[in-house]
Amino acid sequence: MQTDVLLTGTMGNISDVVRRSLESHGLSVEQMPIDQNVFRDEFGYHRGIKRALERITPRMIMPIGCQIALARYKSMLNESILVPVESEEKIRTLDSKCSCSALAASLGISQPTIYKSIPSDDCFPLVFKRDVSFGGQGVHIPKTRQALDQLIAHQRAGEPYLMEEYVEGEDYSVDVLRWHGYFRALCYRTVAHHGKGPSTERMPVEMPELVETAGRMLESIDYNGVCGLDFRVDKEGRALFLECNPRFTGGLETSIAAGFDIPYLLWELNIRKGNE
Repeated sequence: MQTDVLLTGTMGNISDVVRRSLESHGLSVEQMPIDQNVFRDEFGYHRGIKRALERITPRMIMPIGCQIALARYKSMLNESILVPVESEEKIRTLDSKCSCSALAASLGISQPTIYKSIPSDDCFPLVFKRDVSFGGQGVHIPKTRQALDQLIAHQRAGEPYLMEEYVEGEDYSVDVLRWHGYFRALCYRTVAHHGKGPSTERMPVEMPELVETAGRMLESIDYNGVCGLDFRVDKEGRALFLECNPRFTGGLETSIAAGFDIPYLLWELNIRKGNE
């Protein structure tokens, strides 16, 4: 069965937002059924794609999550199938909080203070980040040295992490689509709810300096694809880079409502390039 897009590595409601976007433009969409934790079972993810391809023939495979797993599997796919995913190296550079922080530092982009060793007690609370996490699950704010020690103790042997200054301020995000000469971005302010987890309210704003910073970071490694970058603006108005997510983000619905239909644009740009 011929279909336009196969969505893989579904995450929460993001895959539904992507599907609705594509279907609103008349495209046929299939979602790969998930029966295991695809983030920890790469071979299961690959098996899921293989089974889906036995049933359908998509013009494009569009990843929601698991970009690295698809980047590794890409060479095994029929070359006629479009796969808008970057190389594993570029994805890891942005997805790793440690390497992305190092990239920002090399470009002179302002960040919260990074602690190379356990800081003094007057630096608490601070922010503890596991190197790779999803949906904010790997970000913690320990208020004491004891709490920090417990987080470090639960790390896997050799697993990197980041410790940085906790900064009061407002959170902003920039959703970007960069594709072989095409660049478009939307900045929005995120308003966190009172519980844990990702923000639920977002408001588009004009912050050209954040868009410029986002473009500079992606251009520095020639990253092509979808990406979201997070910032905090402190009480003095300084914009500080926090992290990068080289995938569709939780703000996707806000971007589409503002006229920046990222999934459909990604489809159009790929089809156009594939026809060249």
